[in-house]
Amino acid sequence: DIHELNDYTYDVSGKVTLEELHDYLGIELPEGEYETQNGFAISRLGIIPDTIGVVEITEGNVTLRPTRISDKRIDRFLLILAQKDHHWLIGGFSIFFLIPP
Repeated sequence: DIHELNDYTYDVSGKVTLEELHDYLGIELPEGEYETQNGFAISRLGIIPDTIGVVEITEGNVTLRPTRISDKRIDRFLLILAQKDHHWLIGGFSIFFLIPP
């Protein structure tokens, strides 16, 4: 469940597997004990955020922003690409906590 919003922005279900993400966008996220976008994000954050818009995960050229959160998972993400490319190997990550105005 990946919907292109423009050339650099996608609405992505948390249930999308990393394999599906790779097949659709050519992105390879680091391997771990997770199979989905949701699992990847939670492994990086260490928590399930309770508010949308306060957490952002950046992996190389990809930024993930949770847009819908339930009790036990992140249901949807806004995926933003820094630049369009056919194949990326993404390493290193940073987590930003945004403070709303």
